[in-house]
Amino acid sequence: MLQIDKILHFIMGWLVVLSIIPIYGIVTGIIALVVAAVGKEIYDQWRYKGFDYKDLIATLLGGLVYIIIQICK
Repeated sequence: MLQIDKILHFIMGWLVVLSIIPIYGIVTGIIALVVAAVGKEIYDQWRYKGFDYKDLIATLLGGLVYIIIQICK
């Protein structure tokens, strides 16, 4: 069963690229997605002592699914 936390990470990855790609393009959207996902986990490590690779993957997948859908249109 999916955890709510992972679903929220997926949605946030989706929203990052959704907000960037229409204005700046796919490459910038991918860069923003990676920066946001890695940055969030670095913050979690610093604040809570917990870098979670599963959260990182969930965030990246959310953005990548959006990108794939856009490319296949």
